[in-house]
Amino acid sequence: VVPADGSVHISYYDDSNDDLKYAARAPEQTSWTVETADNWHRVGKFSSLAVDVDGNVHISYHDYTNSDIRYASKPVGGSWFTEKVGDTSMGYKDEGPSSLALDADGNVHVSYTSSGGEIIFNYGLSYAVKEAWGAWSTVPVDTPGVCGQYNSIALGSGNVYISYYQGTDPGRSVECAIGELPWAPTFLNAPLNGLVTNGYEHSPQFDEEVEITYHYTD
Repeated sequence: VVPADGSVHISYYDDSNDDLKYAARAPEQTSWTVETADNWHRVGKFSSLAVDVDGNVHISYHDYTNSDIRYASKPVGGSWFTEKVGDTSMGYKDEGPSSLALDADGNVHVSYTSSGGEIIFNYGLSYAVKEAWGAWSTVPVDTPGVCGQYNSIALGSGNVYISYYQGTDPGRSVECAIGELPWAPTFLNAPLNGLVTNGYEHSPQFDEEVEITYHYTD
């Protein structure tokens, strides 16, 4: 992430130590400052990072040990704070990857993949929102089947937009869920004919219309 001040911010998984790492480089500098954002067991894969207008850092990422999605934040000049995002009370496991976005009020929005217990290839899409420094609210978006993977979240026109892989219906495709809290999504699918291969992210971009970039295969 490169904010308006020209600094560079990166989150990544440290494979040697099973940690979530954060690296930052000041404008016009060549050296990096590297920190451990979370070292709770095996954490840090599939991270998504954003920096707010005040320079505070926000990261969502996967906790492999506990099958959770976690959130790390660090205010300017402060220390790292980490917590669980997803709600596994319904028996679902939270899987990677996740995608994080911030709104103008400082609220944190995260989309992520959840799985239906021990059934193989039983994935769904979930969404969580955290009011500025408040509690998380989570809600299912698309029920477990074969969907929700490779999700990407964006905010625009007062709405939440999530694009993701949909493989439940015949013919794999990209789907886009549009909604605002309380969550009542509208699904867009028909304009995106074709196949989507695993491993590609789908990124919605907004002006007057919804635009999604995605990988197409014949």
